[in-house]
Amino acid sequence: MKHLAITIVLMSCLTQLMAQGANISSLFKSNMSKADEAFHYLDYRTAQYYYLKELDKVPDNKQAQLRVAECYMKLDDSSSAESWLAALVDSAGTEPKVKLLYAEVLRKNGNYSEAKKWYQRILENHGNMMGSELKLAFLKNIDYYQRNPELYEINSLAINSPQSEFSPQLKGNQLIFVSSRKQETMIQYQPSTAHNDDEVMLKYFEVPLDSIEILESVRPLAYGDLLKSKFHDGPLWFYSEKKKVAFTRNNPKNTSVKNGARLINLEIFFADCNADGTWDNVQAFPFNSEDYSVGHPTLNANGTSIYFASNMPGGFGKSDIYVSHLKDGKWSAPENLGPEVNTAEEEFYPYLHNDSTLFFASTGLGGFGGLDVYISYRQHGSFANAVNMGAPLNSAHDDFSILIDDSGRKGYIASNRPEGAGLDDLYAFTTNYYFVTGSVYELVDSAKTVSGASISISNAEDEQTTNITADENGEFKTDLLYDKNYTFSVKKDGYSQLESLVYSTYDKGIGYDSIKLKLWKNELFVKGKIYSNESQSVIEGALVTITNTATGTQQSVQTDTEGVYAFLVYPNEKYRIDATNEGFLPEGYNLNTDNIYYGELLNDLVLEEVFVDKATVFFDVDKYRFSTEAYPELADILKTLKRFPKSTLNVTAHADSRGTVEYNQKLSDRRVATVLDYFAANGVNKSRMKGKGFGESLLLNTCSDGVDCGEDDHSKNRRAEIKVQMTAPPNEVQ
Repeated sequence: MKHLAITIVLMSCLTQLMAQGANISSLFKSNMSKADEAFHYLDYRTAQYYYLKELDKVPDNKQAQLRVAECYMKLDDSSSAESWLAALVDSAGTEPKVKLLYAEVLRKNGNYSEAKKWYQRILENHGNMMGSELKLAFLKNIDYYQRNPELYEINSLAINSPQSEFSPQLKGNQLIFVSSRKQETMIQYQPSTAHNDDEVMLKYFEVPLDSIEILESVRPLAYGDLLKSKFHDGPLWFYSEKKKVAFTRNNPKNTSVKNGARLINLEIFFADCNADGTWDNVQAFPFNSEDYSVGHPTLNANGTSIYFASNMPGGFGKSDIYVSHLKDGKWSAPENLGPEVNTAEEEFYPYLHNDSTLFFASTGLGGFGGLDVYISYRQHGSFANAVNMGAPLNSAHDDFSILIDDSGRKGYIASNRPEGAGLDDLYAFTTNYYFVTGSVYELVDSAKTVSGASISISNAEDEQTTNITADENGEFKTDLLYDKNYTFSVKKDGYSQLESLVYSTYDKGIGYDSIKLKLWKNELFVKGKIYSNESQSVIEGALVTITNTATGTQQSVQTDTEGVYAFLVYPNEKYRIDATNEGFLPEGYNLNTDNIYYGELLNDLVLEEVFVDKATVFFDVDKYRFSTEAYPELADILKTLKRFPKSTLNVTAHADSRGTVEYNQKLSDRRVATVLDYFAANGVNKSRMKGKGFGESLLLNTCSDGVDCGEDDHSKNRRAEIKVQMTAPPNEVQ
């Protein structure tokens, strides 16, 4: 019951089984009329027979050629369909829908390079027909979706028959599924769309899990004779601790007529599950309709939300997924899950896992061809954009009706891939990897992504490291083994990762996650100049060292010709900056960068020259002769000079701010001369002495021009600073 049964018989409508014998009137109809009538009633085998007879007479009948190709598609022979369509698509006046069908067939047959070309042509010439843009985007990234054949282990079940098996469910130790295989009953009902003479109406079957490899262990589900129908029974769902069931069924009382065909829609029913396995207290879903189908139910654990597929009016495509909520004993009006899930084509077989993760099958989201299984997480009350589950779980054929067990890493899926035993088969699968997607962002401006960053993913347990690169949008994808702890480290020139990300796949089940890696842009610097306190000039070549006080890591630079030093520093750290230079005393400061992420932190340092002895003498207002109180200080300095004959004397003199700048400069120069004259008069060679006046430029307080200060404050600035210095330690020059 391949794609035909899935998309038409189970999701759209069923035709009442037509009489197989030809009546008198049909004998006089043309082959084309007979073919069109059979095609109209979904009898594609008969239709194809008459279309081919028509082509024997009129080989260039384009409509018949197209119908033959469509019949092959409906009968799941896409290879033959491709051959017929290839002869049509390059013909003059070919309709866009034929080109689209050809692209679809190419994709289904795994001819992805040619399919890309045709989707591109369709987009350029006819617009986004039936989601061509999504399909082309998927094919452009198909290498990713086929990246690793070990993503899943997949094995066909021995219980499969030559017919269809799909829609698996677990109830206790039983696997329950839908199948079109024959039962051991007197009467067998066959749908008009049957692919072969042995295919019958869909019914429920069960098999013990411990006998799942024994075909003979399969038996019809004994849910009660009163509920059995001669029409199709479709996907079902157990909930409320398996005490209740929602199931899909064709109801012959719920019919409509269209173009002369009697259509039977799908409906959803609810029932209680008794201890003996029978069902009773059957209730119809209130949104069943004569005008459209609802089916494929899946419910949350307590049965208060039902998700289902429907072709009701107002959807995005041929069939969409909806949700209804049970409120005060009544089901709410169905809500469409929106464009993150639904497309212009078909979405069905929803499966709600852990009440928050939605799996479903779609033909409209790109994919390998036919139906693929997708996953979408509920976030903030709605479902996020769906993600293809990748190969080999998905294939170029129909893959649908997924079920996951309590481990979250194993389950079952139906597929009509050609290596199976029948039309649709059940496969057991195990997922081996957890999918992770992510983006690299700037730490300060989270709206900016960082392209081309190098990402290292290390697994300490296995001592393995994987290296990947973020794309031009800052995005990346990777697969992680289960039950491991991973560390994500990211690098790019001009950026730093302040903290690596630790990510665990323990307790993860099938699915994916999205993570953000943040890079801090290197835009925080500490800068400054190093000055001499005597000369007030910058010091070139001073050694400046920065130490991270938490880690002990250090970095050193020498000041340039402008006396400048600079370091990159990181937010939320504590540092110590120290400056040294020969002949100067070390100086430094502490730096805290808490909550500082960018900018320049400016900090100048003044180094004091190394001295053996030091004294400061003061002057009266407008005087350059020192007072008698200064002589004891000067006498001590003189003794030091005599004790260290290789030492030198450095004198700097200053004035307060009263008076003009020019006058104060001359006054400080005279004060320097007075001090130097004293030491020269006492036997100190002038070659050992130097001095400089700074006027009022180096005040010790705020008493500058215009500031109202008292005499005590001004007196502190009328000074001469006297130092005995040497270029080697004192014990080496004595």
